[in-house]
Amino acid sequence: SVVNATGLAAQFKSIVPSDLFLALGLGFVIGLIIAIVYRKTYRGVLYSPSFALTLIMLTLITTPVVMCIKSDIALSMGMVGALSIVRFRTAIKDPMDLLFLFWSIGTGIICGAGLYKIGILLGAGLYLIALIVVLCISVLMIVLSFAKLSSTNAYLLVVHYDEFCEGAIQSELRRSVKTSKLRSKTLTRGGAEM
Repeated sequence: SVVNATGLAAQFKSIVPSDLFLALGLGFVIGLIIAIVYRKTYRGVLYSPSFALTLIMLTLITTPVVMCIKSDIALSMGMVGALSIVRFRTAIKDPMDLLFLFWSIGTGIICGAGLYKIGILLGAGLYLIALIVVLCISVLMIVLSFAKLSSTNAYLLVVHYDEFCEGAIQSELRRSVKTSKLRSKTLTRGGAEM
């Protein structure tokens, strides 16, 4: 117990308040940039402002956690183990949302890892890397969101009809839709569906 208390005290002594506020401020700015890029590049049906807030908060929450565990390998493995048993009930429907979540957590880790004093980046450290990475990825995401990388949108049309109207429906589809493909057709007493 005494060893744990001294280890914990040493852990908090290694965190300088100015570094904490600098890391949190930078984490907030970077999280805000990620949320803005998410808003500008969102192509789904219904934009969720709470998801954009989640992106900012993920960056802010990850930053101090990494600041606390970066010097203690046993503590960091314990945190990873604790995170691995958490089950999240919200399903991610769009792979791009998962990309933004990973981006927020990754930049929070970079901000939390803080300064290092190696080579050319003497004193600038990971904060500079975090800013460069977020700006480069932001530009890339905005450019790619306006590029047409996929084919035109496909739509699913479900038609309930009386059986004698099938010929008229087929001719209308050929006239108004470039390409169509019949996936299923069901006949019942009450009518038909395709």
